[in-house]
This record gives sequence, structure tokens and C-alpha cells, in this order.
Amino acid sequence: VCGVLDAEESASLYTDADLTDQQWNTIMRHLRHKFNASVAVSLLETKRRCYEGYTAPRVKVIYHREGEKEEEKIVAEYQDIKAEFKKAVEVLLRVKQVGKRKRVKRIRLVIGGDHGQGAFRLGFRVLIDTESDEGEKEVLHKTINIATVHCKKEVGAILESTVIDWVTEDLKYINENRLHLLNVNRRVVTCFESD
Repeated sequence: VCGVLDAEESASLYTDADLTDQQWNTIMRHLRHKFNASVAVSLLETKRRCYEGYTAPRVKVIYHREGEKEEEKIVAEYQDIKAEFKKAVEVLLRVKQVGKRKRVKRIRLVIGGDHGQGAFRLGFRVLIDTESDEGEKEVLHKTINIATVHCKKEVGAILESTVIDWVTEDLKYINENRLHLLNVNRRVVTCFESD
């Protein structure tokens, strides 16, 4: 069996499977290795057209040297937490068919990161406490990767030089601007107070 996926079909696969950029890149790496070929699909423009709410990552490249070691090229990618948080809340409420904002009792954002397999990854989990009209309680949750810093070792100076300012700015914004839930056409949508 053989075939070719064009850019739109690839983006459809990406969207339908709900893949993260990191997962897509892993699949591409395995395909390149398995078929010993140049498998490349540029999804950035296609995702912008096909994937509702796609947040293009900010990218920063720095060079870091620790002591007498050889200089290392560090590539960092970061997606806006504000946009990803709003989108995650809306997606969870839509998928779980929470059509009334009064069913939402509390929304929490938990952030964390870890270094492994040549990169530091930063993610967050959104947790939504809901209650049905019958009093049934449920916690909805979704985990999102928002930053990847490709580096051999986790060093605070590298994080400070790449993604920390972006993370700090976005978390400050989220803290200072209340997230509002609005009922629109039997669907809950979100906006920040200053939007």
C-alpha cells in the first residue's frame, strides 16, 4: 500500500487526531527513519487555514556555553498560554456538551515542566469543575504542551533566556484578567476581561 497525502489531507489528519506539534514531529521523524526518505510536510500555513484557533508558536534561538564545554545551539518554541487556555476551556466544554455556563463551578490552571530526551517541556492542565442540573459533579481536564526548549541539560539560565519572560507575562495577564464564560447559541465561549 502506498500513497501521498497533500498538505490539506495532512492537516486534516493532524486536526482529526488532535495531535500536538510535538506528536506530529515525532510521527514525521519515525516515517523518515522507516522509509529512509525525506518526508516533509509544512503544516504551519495549512494549520492556520484548517485548524480553528491554531496558535503559531514564538521561536527563539540562543547559543549557550557552560564552562569550558562546546557552545550549544538552543531552540525554544512557545505557544501563548492565554490563547491555549481559552481554547482548552472552550474545547472541553464543547466536547463534554456543557451548554450552560452556570454548570461551571470552578476553572483551574496547573502548570509544570520537566526535562527529558534532549528537551525541557512545559505544559499546563486545565481542570473544570462542573455540576449538572441533577447535582452530578464532574471534573473535566485537558493537558496541553506549550513550550519546548531543545537543550542537553536543564539549566535555569537557559530557561530564563528563552521562555520564562513569555510565561511570566502570560500568567500575569491571566491572573489580572478574569476569564468570562458566555452563552452563545447554546454553546459556552470564553473571553478575558480585557479582550
